[in-house]
Amino acid sequence: MVEKAAPANILLVDDATENLSLLKALLKPLGHHILTATNGQQALSFVAQETFSLIILDVRMPGLDGFETAAQIQQQCQQKHPLEFFIPIPIIFLTATADAEEEIFHGYQLGAIDYIIKPFNSKLLLNKVTNFIQFFQQQQTLFAQNLTLQSINEELQNQYHECQRIEQELQQATIHLEELVAERTQSLQKSETLYRTVLSQISDTVFITDNDGNFTFVCPNVDYIWGYHPEDIMNMKNIRELLGIGLTNAESLSLHDQVVNIEQQILDRHGRAHDLLINVKRVDIQGGSLLYSCRDVTNYKEAERLIQKSEENLHTIICHINDAVLILDSQGTIIFVNPQVEELLGRSPQELLTQHFGYPVVQNITEITILNPQRGLLTVEMSATEIWWQDSLNILVTLHDVSERQRMQDTLSRSEAHYRHLLANIQCGVVVHAPDTSIIYANPTAAQFLGFIDAELQGKEAEDPQWHFYHGDGSPMALADFPVNWVMREKKPLNNYEIGVYRQDLQTVLWAWVTAYPELDEAGNIIQIIVTFLDITARKTVEFALHNLNEELGRMVEIRTQELEASNQHLLREIMEREQVDLALKEEEAKYRALMKSASDAIFVMDVDRHVLEVNQAAEILTGYSRLELQHLPQGYFIPMEHQGGLESFWQKIVQTRRGSWSDAALIKKGGQSVPVDMTGSLIQYEDKSQELYNLVKDP
Repeated sequence: MVEKAAPANILLVDDATENLSLLKALLKPLGHHILTATNGQQALSFVAQETFSLIILDVRMPGLDGFETAAQIQQQCQQKHPLEFFIPIPIIFLTATADAEEEIFHGYQLGAIDYIIKPFNSKLLLNKVTNFIQFFQQQQTLFAQNLTLQSINEELQNQYHECQRIEQELQQATIHLEELVAERTQSLQKSETLYRTVLSQISDTVFITDNDGNFTFVCPNVDYIWGYHPEDIMNMKNIRELLGIGLTNAESLSLHDQVVNIEQQILDRHGRAHDLLINVKRVDIQGGSLLYSCRDVTNYKEAERLIQKSEENLHTIICHINDAVLILDSQGTIIFVNPQVEELLGRSPQELLTQHFGYPVVQNITEITILNPQRGLLTVEMSATEIWWQDSLNILVTLHDVSERQRMQDTLSRSEAHYRHLLANIQCGVVVHAPDTSIIYANPTAAQFLGFIDAELQGKEAEDPQWHFYHGDGSPMALADFPVNWVMREKKPLNNYEIGVYRQDLQTVLWAWVTAYPELDEAGNIIQIIVTFLDITARKTVEFALHNLNEELGRMVEIRTQELEASNQHLLREIMEREQVDLALKEEEAKYRALMKSASDAIFVMDVDRHVLEVNQAAEILTGYSRLELQHLPQGYFIPMEHQGGLESFWQKIVQTRRGSWSDAALIKKGGQSVPVDMTGSLIQYEDKSQELYNLVKDP
């Protein structure tokens, strides 16, 4: 079972408190610790005190802007941590516009990993935040494990050097012992005292036996390893009882003067296990023929087992993470790949091992393009770090496939450009207000009608003294009745509202039909208010002229005036009704386009002959077909044969009652896979044609 990652620290930086509240509410279900800052200085103060896994940073702020704040954050983190321990904090820039390529490139140079454009998609935001935090935490885990391995390896190297030093001491002591034995005939008592003094001080234990393994000498420090007194060992008589196995290989010793580095595990007097390194040498001392030197290497073996366990754990982690991982030697040759590399690169491990990696390796995350034989060109994020692997310092390279994310970003960019072009060229004015009534967007038609340029409209609020609005009867409009304030108060749409706007530059009043509606979040809070209007100044001028003309004619011919007034009123009603119909159609079409674009359910628009006219992106994802492919498929092609009868019943119900639903239906995807779906449908008006079918498919 995969352990759930600990909550991460997320820092939100935006000078608009409503944006901070919205972001915090959206990210709260993720369960992370969220801190907010309203300016760059406050953000730097938080970074100095806390460690963050992700920072969402507004680009345009007073004082320190987003780019300056990001640069100082990374500089502050580098000063806080040495270079080899520094992992850049992932930063997502939050901006209302991201058209300038230089601005985007500058953001990535400062450590940005992505941009989010206002207004943003909440699901896309949650997905990005989750993925970037998981990736940052995985980097921190791998980095910590690498440091642990380096520490263990340094300890092992120190112990290895200590063992070499002890072995040299043992060799020197053995040489000294042999010299003392050679001089025993001159001073036996003096030599015996010296032997025991030397053997009691060294850390190794020494035994002498005859060819059958019977003890002839036991060194005084035998209790250091076994916990027995020398007399207890002598009473055992034979070394087999002490070591557990026979090591008196006379045949091997007859061919060689000594047998070295025999590893043996024994139990001491108290039942504790010890790992011994034993050397056996042929001698002629005190009636004995075999000299045993036993060294306790339990700590060394334990460290060796810990290193092996750590390497096994690291190998398991690398093989089970989602990203492709390669390990390169110092020359850039591939010496290890995990299973995900074969899927990403389309090449087997046998083809990759011993080959040169072929890409320049840098420690910062960089984006590269690779060629997969089956999938074509892929966009991949590459990061590298040094790692101790198989007793040498090598390079660990991580490859993360971001091709799908890149395609989605490209699609979103094209879609955004399409709708921006549409808004820039329609003859209907469009103004988008923030919850504080400030203007965050106005298309050229709206700016021209209101007598401002785009930059002048940005940030203007409903309370701005430059606004002078009038009711349809010409009376001044109170601030509370301004369309945006009315929607804020009522939290419901305002339709076909006649309003006059005083243009100070023209010294006149322009007239418009206004529609305003709020966009709400899941909690019912207003995210933004969209106001659309149509210029009816010419018609209103005609209306006023007709009114004045009628009054003049009334004074001249009263009876004729009554007839003309009735005729004119009828004509005005027809004009107003036509204008209302046109506005309603445009509003419905705008809502339909917005719904088609942002709906998470798959949506199909078909004519009464069941030919596909339009689909949204969710329908393309669900079926695996493109919009063009779906438009050319035969009717009912993606409904399984066993469900065709249900499809006929569903269709007839829509035709007869104008609405219908179908549960437990099924749909065939492009690859032939059948998936269960729920369908609802209704007849709608589409592009001035009647009897069109609006079909909604939901994946249960």
